[in-house]
Amino acid sequence: MRSGMIRFAVAVVAFAGIAGENQAAFVVYTDQASFQAAAPGLTSQTFAMANVANGGGVGFTGPLDSSTNNGIFAPGDIAPGLTINAANSQLAALGIGFSGNTEKSVFSDNGVGLNLTFAPSINAIGLTLFSEFSIEQFTVTIFNEDEILIDTLTTPNVATTGVGTFYGLIGNAGERIGRVNLLSPAFEGVTGVQFGDAGGSVATPLPPTLLAGFLGMGLLAGVRRFRRA
Repeated sequence: MRSGMIRFAVAVVAFAGIAGENQAAFVVYTDQASFQAAAPGLTSQTFAMANVANGGGVGFTGPLDSSTNNGIFAPGDIAPGLTINAANSQLAALGIGFSGNTEKSVFSDNGVGLNLTFAPSINAIGLTLFSEFSIEQFTVTIFNEDEILIDTLTTPNVATTGVGTFYGLIGNAGERIGRVNLLSPAFEGVTGVQFGDAGGSVATPLPPTLLAGFLGMGLLAGVRRFRRA
Protein backbone atom coordinates (compact mmCIF):
# COMPACT_ATOMS: atom_id res chain seq x y z
CA MET A 1 0.00 0.00 0.00
CA ARG A 2 2.92 2.34 0.77
CA SER A 3 4.29 1.78 -2.77
CA GLY A 4 0.86 2.66 -4.18
CA MET A 5 0.86 5.89 -2.18
CA ILE A 6 4.31 6.76 -3.51
CA ARG A 7 3.16 6.16 -7.09
CA PHE A 8 0.21 8.47 -6.45
CA ALA A 9 2.49 11.21 -5.11
CA VAL A 10 4.81 10.91 -8.11
CA ALA A 11 1.85 11.14 -10.47
CA VAL A 12 0.61 14.28 -8.72
CA VAL A 13 4.02 15.97 -8.95
CA ALA A 14 4.39 14.98 -12.60
CA PHE A 15 0.94 16.28 -13.46
CA ALA A 16 1.61 19.56 -11.68
CA GLY A 17 4.82 19.92 -13.68
CA ILE A 18 2.99 19.32 -16.95
CA ALA A 19 0.37 21.92 -16.00
CA GLY A 20 3.10 24.56 -15.78
CA GLU A 21 4.50 23.88 -19.25
CA ASN A 22 3.31 25.15 -22.62
CA GLN A 23 0.97 27.62 -20.99
CA ALA A 24 0.51 29.60 -24.21
CA ALA A 25 -2.39 28.09 -26.13
CA PHE A 26 -4.74 29.48 -28.74
CA VAL A 27 -7.94 28.14 -30.16
CA VAL A 28 -7.53 28.50 -33.94
CA TYR A 29 -10.45 29.26 -36.25
CA THR A 30 -10.45 29.08 -40.03
CA ASP A 31 -14.18 29.74 -40.28
CA GLN A 32 -15.15 33.35 -39.65
CA ALA A 33 -18.71 32.61 -38.53
CA SER A 34 -17.49 30.18 -35.88
CA PHE A 35 -14.94 32.70 -34.65
CA GLN A 36 -17.54 35.46 -34.39
CA ALA A 37 -19.87 33.14 -32.48
CA ALA A 38 -17.07 32.37 -30.01
CA ALA A 39 -16.01 36.01 -29.67
CA PRO A 40 -18.97 38.29 -30.37
CA GLY A 41 -18.82 42.07 -30.22
CA LEU A 42 -15.21 42.56 -31.30
CA THR A 43 -14.04 45.75 -33.00
CA SER A 44 -14.14 45.21 -36.76
CA GLN A 45 -11.69 47.06 -39.00
CA THR A 46 -11.83 47.17 -42.80
CA PHE A 47 -10.02 49.45 -45.21
CA ALA A 48 -12.99 50.43 -47.37
CA MET A 49 -12.37 54.10 -46.51
CA ALA A 50 -8.89 54.11 -48.09
CA ASN A 51 -8.55 56.76 -50.78
CA VAL A 52 -7.25 54.45 -53.50
CA ALA A 53 -8.76 53.80 -56.93
CA ASN A 54 -10.06 50.42 -58.00
CA GLY A 55 -7.24 48.47 -59.60
CA GLY A 56 -4.67 50.87 -58.13
CA GLY A 57 -2.23 50.92 -55.28
CA VAL A 58 -0.50 53.64 -53.34
CA GLY A 59 2.43 53.42 -50.96
CA PHE A 60 2.83 55.41 -47.76
CA THR A 61 4.98 55.56 -44.65
CA GLY A 62 3.66 53.93 -41.51
CA PRO A 63 2.52 53.58 -38.89
CA LEU A 64 -1.17 53.43 -39.74
CA ASP A 65 -3.41 54.16 -36.76
CA SER A 66 -6.40 56.20 -35.63
CA SER A 67 -4.48 59.47 -36.00
CA THR A 68 -3.16 58.90 -39.53
CA ASN A 69 -3.92 61.78 -41.87
CA ASN A 70 -2.03 61.31 -45.13
CA GLY A 71 -4.56 61.75 -47.91
CA ILE A 72 -5.11 57.99 -48.07
CA PHE A 73 -6.52 57.56 -44.58
CA ALA A 74 -8.10 60.27 -42.44
CA PRO A 75 -8.19 60.47 -38.62
CA GLY A 76 -10.73 57.98 -37.31
CA ASP A 77 -10.55 55.66 -40.34
CA ILE A 78 -8.62 53.19 -38.20
CA ALA A 79 -10.15 52.10 -34.89
CA PRO A 80 -8.41 53.14 -31.67
CA GLY A 81 -6.23 50.40 -30.22
CA LEU A 82 -4.91 49.11 -33.56
CA THR A 83 -1.61 50.13 -35.17
CA ILE A 84 -0.37 48.63 -38.44
CA ASN A 85 3.19 48.93 -39.67
CA ALA A 86 5.85 47.11 -41.64
CA ALA A 87 9.37 46.25 -40.54
CA ASN A 88 10.67 49.04 -42.79
CA SER A 89 7.67 51.34 -42.16
CA GLN A 90 6.67 51.11 -45.83
CA LEU A 91 2.99 50.22 -46.32
CA ALA A 92 0.68 50.12 -49.31
CA ALA A 93 -3.09 50.46 -49.72
CA LEU A 94 -4.48 48.44 -52.62
CA GLY A 95 -7.75 49.14 -54.38
CA ILE A 96 -10.36 46.56 -55.32
CA GLY A 97 -9.24 44.51 -58.31
CA PHE A 98 -5.53 45.22 -57.97
CA SER A 99 -4.81 41.48 -57.82
CA GLY A 100 -8.20 39.82 -57.98
CA ASN A 101 -9.09 41.17 -54.55
CA THR A 102 -12.70 42.13 -53.89
CA GLU A 103 -11.90 44.26 -50.81
CA LYS A 104 -9.45 47.10 -50.26
CA SER A 105 -6.41 46.00 -48.31
CA VAL A 106 -3.26 47.12 -46.52
CA PHE A 107 0.08 45.47 -47.30
CA SER A 108 3.71 45.57 -46.33
CA ASP A 109 5.11 47.44 -49.33
CA ASN A 110 8.21 45.28 -49.74
CA GLY A 111 7.18 41.96 -48.27
CA VAL A 112 9.30 42.40 -45.14
CA GLY A 113 6.60 41.46 -42.64
CA LEU A 114 3.45 43.17 -41.42
CA ASN A 115 2.96 44.06 -37.74
CA LEU A 116 -0.37 44.60 -36.00
CA THR A 117 -0.01 46.09 -32.53
CA PHE A 118 -2.82 46.29 -29.96
CA ALA A 119 -2.99 48.71 -27.04
CA PRO A 120 -4.50 47.73 -24.75
CA SER A 121 -3.69 44.09 -25.32
CA ILE A 122 -6.40 41.64 -26.41
CA ASN A 123 -7.12 37.93 -26.26
CA ALA A 124 -8.96 37.47 -29.56
CA ILE A 125 -8.03 38.42 -33.12
CA GLY A 126 -9.57 37.58 -36.47
CA LEU A 127 -7.53 38.31 -39.60
CA THR A 128 -8.63 38.17 -43.21
CA LEU A 129 -5.26 37.54 -44.79
CA PHE A 130 -4.30 38.31 -48.37
CA SER A 131 -1.18 37.30 -50.27
CA GLU A 132 0.01 39.32 -53.26
CA PHE A 133 0.81 37.56 -56.56
CA SER A 134 1.16 33.98 -55.24
CA ILE A 135 -0.58 31.68 -52.76
CA GLU A 136 1.70 31.44 -49.75
CA GLN A 137 1.96 30.18 -46.20
CA PHE A 138 1.95 32.93 -43.58
CA THR A 139 3.91 32.59 -40.36
CA VAL A 140 1.91 34.20 -37.54
CA THR A 141 4.11 35.18 -34.60
CA ILE A 142 2.37 36.37 -31.44
CA PHE A 143 3.87 38.55 -28.71
CA ASN A 144 2.34 39.75 -25.46
CA GLU A 145 2.15 43.38 -24.34
CA ASP A 146 5.74 43.14 -23.05
CA GLU A 147 7.03 41.97 -26.45
CA ILE A 148 7.63 38.47 -25.12
CA LEU A 149 7.08 35.70 -27.68
CA ILE A 150 4.12 33.53 -26.70
CA ASP A 151 3.41 31.48 -29.84
CA THR A 152 4.26 30.95 -33.51
CA LEU A 153 1.68 29.44 -35.84
CA THR A 154 1.32 28.99 -39.59
CA THR A 155 -1.60 29.26 -41.95
CA PRO A 156 -1.14 27.68 -45.40
CA ASN A 157 -2.55 28.68 -48.77
CA VAL A 158 -3.40 32.33 -48.12
CA ALA A 159 -5.54 33.50 -51.03
CA THR A 160 -4.56 35.96 -53.74
CA THR A 161 -8.12 36.55 -54.95
CA GLY A 162 -11.51 37.37 -53.50
CA VAL A 163 -11.85 38.54 -49.91
CA GLY A 164 -8.84 36.59 -48.63
CA THR A 165 -8.30 33.77 -46.15
CA PHE A 166 -9.71 33.99 -42.62
CA TYR A 167 -7.57 33.06 -39.62
CA GLY A 168 -8.78 33.62 -36.06
CA LEU A 169 -7.14 33.13 -32.67
CA ILE A 170 -8.56 33.18 -29.15
CA GLY A 171 -6.32 32.74 -26.12
CA ASN A 172 -7.62 30.08 -23.77
CA ALA A 173 -4.94 30.16 -21.07
CA GLY A 174 -4.88 33.81 -20.13
CA GLU A 175 -2.76 34.98 -23.08
CA ARG A 176 -2.77 38.68 -23.91
CA ILE A 177 -1.90 39.61 -27.48
CA GLY A 178 0.15 42.78 -27.79
CA ARG A 179 1.50 42.31 -31.29
CA VAL A 180 1.07 39.94 -34.21
CA ASN A 181 3.70 39.66 -36.94
CA LEU A 182 2.78 38.25 -40.35
CA LEU A 183 5.59 36.98 -42.56
CA SER A 184 5.61 35.12 -45.87
CA PRO A 185 7.81 34.63 -48.94
CA ALA A 186 5.61 37.12 -50.80
CA PHE A 187 3.75 40.28 -49.75
CA GLU A 188 1.69 40.12 -46.54
CA GLY A 189 -1.64 41.88 -46.43
CA VAL A 190 -4.96 42.07 -44.64
CA THR A 191 -8.41 43.03 -45.88
CA GLY A 192 -9.95 43.01 -42.41
CA VAL A 193 -9.09 42.78 -38.71
CA GLN A 194 -11.36 41.92 -35.79
CA PHE A 195 -9.93 42.41 -32.34
CA GLY A 196 -10.82 42.64 -28.67
CA ASP A 197 -11.61 40.32 -25.78
CA ALA A 198 -13.60 37.13 -26.11
CA GLY A 199 -14.92 37.52 -22.56
CA GLY A 200 -16.14 34.31 -21.02
CA SER A 201 -16.77 32.52 -24.31
CA VAL A 202 -13.55 30.48 -24.12
CA ALA A 203 -12.81 28.41 -21.02
CA THR A 204 -9.68 29.48 -19.17
CA PRO A 205 -7.83 26.66 -17.40
CA LEU A 206 -6.80 27.07 -13.78
CA PRO A 207 -3.41 28.78 -13.34
CA PRO A 208 -0.71 26.13 -12.78
CA THR A 209 0.03 27.39 -9.25
CA LEU A 210 -3.60 27.12 -8.23
CA LEU A 211 -3.95 23.75 -9.90
CA ALA A 212 -0.84 22.51 -8.09
CA GLY A 213 -2.38 23.72 -4.82
CA PHE A 214 -5.53 21.71 -5.42
CA LEU A 215 -3.47 18.66 -6.30
CA GLY A 216 -1.40 19.13 -3.16
CA MET A 217 -4.57 19.22 -1.08
CA GLY A 218 -5.65 15.98 -2.71
CA LEU A 219 -2.28 14.41 -1.94
CA LEU A 220 -2.47 15.51 1.70
CA ALA A 221 -5.93 14.01 2.04
CA GLY A 222 -4.62 10.78 0.56
CA VAL A 223 -1.71 10.69 3.02
CA ARG A 224 -4.12 11.19 5.93
CA ARG A 225 -6.32 8.35 4.74
CA PHE A 226 -3.23 6.16 4.37
CA ARG A 227 -2.13 6.92 7.96
CA ARG A 228 -5.58 6.13 9.35
CA ALA A 229 -5.54 2.85 7.46
